[in-house]
Amino acid sequence: MKHLSLEQIDTLQKRLNEEKTLLEKELGTVAVQDPINKSDWNATDEDNQGKRNPDSNSRADHFEEIDTNQAISGDLEARLIQVNQALELIESKKYGITEDGKEIPYERLEANPAAQTII
Repeated sequence: MKHLSLEQIDTLQKRLNEEKTLLEKELGTVAVQDPINKSDWNATDEDNQGKRNPDSNSRADHFEEIDTNQAISGDLEARLIQVNQALELIESKKYGITEDGKEIPYERLEANPAAQTII
């Protein structure tokens, strides 16, 4: 983190926290958070109509919506994991450094604050 100023780190941390809030909000529209494993989200339909309605079309719509929401929540959850990892790296003073010890340029982090690799 020596190559990043405190101001740069603060700016990126703020962006990461804003993105985390947005991701959690978006995830909440297509999934529910696992009460035991808070980092896991389970796709659901908007109103669970398929469970209550015996009509076969409604059940089919229910499963189709869950399928769609599962794909969406999978992408959002993967990004949330990346954001959380970046925030943890900031706290541990290892942010902006690749696994093999190379400095990630500020420009790369500015484009993607959760980046953990160099392009």
